[in-house]
Amino acid sequence: MIGKKRISYVFIGIIIVISLIFSFNPNLSSPESRYESEVQSSATEIEQKQWLDNTYFSTQDAWYFSKGTQGDNSSVDGNINNDEANLKVIGETKIFNDISGTPNSSTSLGWEEFNNDGFLLPDSSGINSEGCYATHTWSEGPNQFPSVHWRRNVSLSDDMADYTITSVSLNALFNASVNANVDAANDSTSVQYYAIGDFVRFYVQISDIDYTNSYTVALNKTVYLGQDTGTSVLSISDTLIGSYDDNILITALNSAFEKDPDHSNFTLTLGIDIYSEDNWQGTDTDTFTLLMIKTCDLTFTYEKKVEKYSSISLNQVSNQINTTYQLMNAVLNFDYKINQLWPTSLSPFSELRILINDNQYAETIRLSTANTSFQEAKSGGFDVSSLIVKGINITVSIQLYLADTFGLGNNLTIFIDNIYLNITYSLTVPDYNSNLSLFLNGVNKTLDPFIEVPLGGVVNVTVKYSDDLGIHLGGSTIHLQGPGFDDSLNESIGLEQYTIIINSTEKLSMGLNILTLEAQLINFQTKIINPQISVREINAEITSYSGQNTLNIGSGDDAPLRIIINNTDFGGYIKGAVVLYSGDLGNGVLTDPDNDGVYESTIQNIPEGSYTVTINAIGSEDYNFVSYQLTINAITPVAPDYTWLILVLAGGVVGILVVFSLYQFHFKYPPMIRKIRKLRKKIKKEKNTKPILLNQRNEIVEKNFQSKVGVTGFESELPEKKIKK
Repeated sequence: MIGKKRISYVFIGIIIVISLIFSFNPNLSSPESRYESEVQSSATEIEQKQWLDNTYFSTQDAWYFSKGTQGDNSSVDGNINNDEANLKVIGETKIFNDISGTPNSSTSLGWEEFNNDGFLLPDSSGINSEGCYATHTWSEGPNQFPSVHWRRNVSLSDDMADYTITSVSLNALFNASVNANVDAANDSTSVQYYAIGDFVRFYVQISDIDYTNSYTVALNKTVYLGQDTGTSVLSISDTLIGSYDDNILITALNSAFEKDPDHSNFTLTLGIDIYSEDNWQGTDTDTFTLLMIKTCDLTFTYEKKVEKYSSISLNQVSNQINTTYQLMNAVLNFDYKINQLWPTSLSPFSELRILINDNQYAETIRLSTANTSFQEAKSGGFDVSSLIVKGINITVSIQLYLADTFGLGNNLTIFIDNIYLNITYSLTVPDYNSNLSLFLNGVNKTLDPFIEVPLGGVVNVTVKYSDDLGIHLGGSTIHLQGPGFDDSLNESIGLEQYTIIINSTEKLSMGLNILTLEAQLINFQTKIINPQISVREINAEITSYSGQNTLNIGSGDDAPLRIIINNTDFGGYIKGAVVLYSGDLGNGVLTDPDNDGVYESTIQNIPEGSYTVTINAIGSEDYNFVSYQLTINAITPVAPDYTWLILVLAGGVVGILVVFSLYQFHFKYPPMIRKIRKLRKKIKKEKNTKPILLNQRNEIVEKNFQSKVGVTGFESELPEKKIKK
């Protein structure tokens, strides 16, 4: 029994030791097995979140307004005021009343008399303090049908193309008096010949200022004026010239404004036509004593025209939904009201629209249903789940859309308040944290995932995906997604990283490319980074082949142009481009005859002066060509001035002659000879000379002898010889 117990104790001890070894040495197991030993069941959480900010419009923050690209968007506006968002349709009412009373009075200036084309004027006509008048007597003369017009050109300060005329009022008073010899309708039985009789037409016309199209808008044709059978009607007191319906008046004004380039001018005409019929055999005299248009009043009301397709939107760009979330529901709702009932008869189809990321929701709200007190846009809200896209910021827009063109006399305001977007989604909580670091072309861009590359360049995308202890998570799925591609990154176990090479020409487009990098491993947090790769044009630098931006030539010479285009991103010359020059010396083309990337041309016979030539290149849109300027200086050569050289040479020659003369006549003799020569010249010229002390010959010989033998005190035994003086 004791032996078995000892064996059991030993076995238990071995198991405990092995367990302790593995528990204190994490390197003996893989990261996955380590986490698997601690795995806990994942939790799925359902969350509902209000996705919009400042839903009660307490400030201007978060929201902004934008107008559409169609219609006349000066007709709409928006602001935030009194804790409400306001979408406005701009209206305006104006009244024209500049024509009233007697023509050419202070209230109706600018009238002038005109001859009605095709007619003669009456005997007398004009404008006085009582109005526009005419008198006429016909007695078998040629002027049987006279006519006279008084016109006034009217200019408005508004462009009537932007307005709608809603009502017109025209009132004109006339009176008339004639002689009994005017034959009226009831006189027909007492006259010999009667067809249409004698009558007067008083009328008002509206036309364009060129008088090419005229509308008669008020008319009174006399019937009984001149009657002397039975009841006498020889005068008509102040009477209205009957005007036509508003529709005809509005049509006439609109026609005049349409013909005018400025849409703001028209002509108003007052007219009197006199008709005399030959009613008697022999002589028929018709006397129109006084015909007068006393007053004319024209008033019309017009409203601001609202163009169809005009729109304004209330917008907010909110956060995005993580792609790892499961979207369950998204409901949008808001309250709205209007300051006055919508003019349904004028614009039955105008509405409020809902857009998510510029995608219109199918259901709309007709403005004809809007009340003057707040109401919910839809009971329970609008289910916009189908328009929500994960991984991009959600932009919510409430748009006022005008579907019709109509006149609006005052502002209409739609108030928006209490707008919300409730999004319900499920979130699976990962068991373990993870970290994702992004390197673009070897540079850590985790916090700023942006890089710019030229077209044709490559981007090395490298990520490190690790747990919260920094241990590499091998076997992970790393995806890089972009427009039209979804690639997996390759794992390097030795370097503990994942890598992929992207060619900008194959995978990306010009401009900003926003990609999605997603790293996943079971039981670890999925991480997402959105690399932003901007692909730009290849930089191309135009320069001269010599590297100098100035070319100096002689006037009248030819200027050789030699240009190269350097590929500053990838090196080398750019071939196959179209290279042009322009400037003071004209325009031209540089060619590459040798296909070596050197573009050449020659500008011939350049006159004296300084000229600027601009070089431009045209070619593939892949390159960013920057223009280059070359200065050409054509200079006339100036002959060199050799005066200084002549002077120097002449001076040299003179100097040589002087030196030579001095030598010949003076310096070539020893000093003793020169003194003797000088003394002799003085003696010849019998000039006084200084006394000369001469040593005797024996003294000279003795001194010379002593200097040779070196004996002092030796007396010379040579016989003395006296020197003759």
